[in-house]
Amino acid sequence: MAFYVGNLCYFNTPTTGTGTLSVGTAVTGYMIPSQAGVPPGSTTGYRIIDGQNNEVGRGTLTSGTPWTMSRDTVENSIIGGVAGTTKMTLSGSAFVMLTQTAGSLPQPGATAPLMNGTAAIGASLNFAPIDHVHPSDTTRAPTNNPVFTGTVTLAADPTLALQAATKQYVDAQVSGSADNITAAGTTQATATLLNAPINTITGGSAGGGVRLNPAFPAQRVNNRWAGTILPVFPPSGQTVEGYALNAAAGVAVNGGALYTLASGSTTWRIAA
Repeated sequence: MAFYVGNLCYFNTPTTGTGTLSVGTAVTGYMIPSQAGVPPGSTTGYRIIDGQNNEVGRGTLTSGTPWTMSRDTVENSIIGGVAGTTKMTLSGSAFVMLTQTAGSLPQPGATAPLMNGTAAIGASLNFAPIDHVHPSDTTRAPTNNPVFTGTVTLAADPTLALQAATKQYVDAQVSGSADNITAAGTTQATATLLNAPINTITGGSAGGGVRLNPAFPAQRVNNRWAGTILPVFPPSGQTVEGYALNAAAGVAVNGGALYTLASGSTTWRIAA
C-alpha cells in the first residue's frame, strides 16, 4: 500500500527485543494510528525513542488487537552513542512517533518514464523531473504514416469524402455497378436499359445506345467503347438537360457522365 503518515501519532509500546512492535496507548495530547485514520496495511515512517537510544526507519502497520508495526527498514539508529543502521533492542517502555523520514521523501527517478499502457496508480516514491520525456509507444501506430500489421476495424461506413472506407462499403459500391455492358438499339424504345447505379459500356451494335432507368435517381455512364460516341436516351416522356424530349445525349469515347433525376422532375441533369 502507499506511504502514509498519521498526524499527531505518538504512543508507547510494551514490546521488547528487535521484532515487530505492538501499539500501546497514546501519549497525552496525541493519538494512536487507528485514531488518526491511518489505513491498515500502510507503509509509514517512524522514530522510536528508548531512553538515550533512537531508531528511525520505515515499517508497515497492521490492524488487530492491538495494532502492530513492523520495522522493515532502519535508516538510522543511535544505540549507546554509536551511529548505525541496527535495530534497537527495545526495553518495553519505548515511545514511537510516526513521521516523515529522509528515506520516505520523494526522490527524482533515475530511470526513463514508462511507455503509455494500461492505467495504473503506481507505488514508487520517485518523481519525474519537469523536463522528462516519455518514449514513443511502439505498441501503437504513429499518427504520421502508420503501418498496421493486424486487422484494422473501422467503426462505421464513411459519410465524408476523406473518411476511410470499410470493406462492406466498398463491396456495396461494387455490387451496385455493371461492367462490360453491350449497347444495342438505336431508338429510345430499343436501347439497352441500364440496371445499376454505375454502368460501363464496352461495346455494342452499330449505332447502339443505352437508356436511363428511372428506378435509379442517379446513374453513372462510363463509355469504354472504342471509337464510338455513346447515345444515352432518357426514359419515355423525359428529357436530358439541354436535349429535346426523348432525344439521346452523347457520352464521348473514354468519357463518363453522371445523370441525376430530382424527385418529381422529368429532366435528367448531367454532371461530369
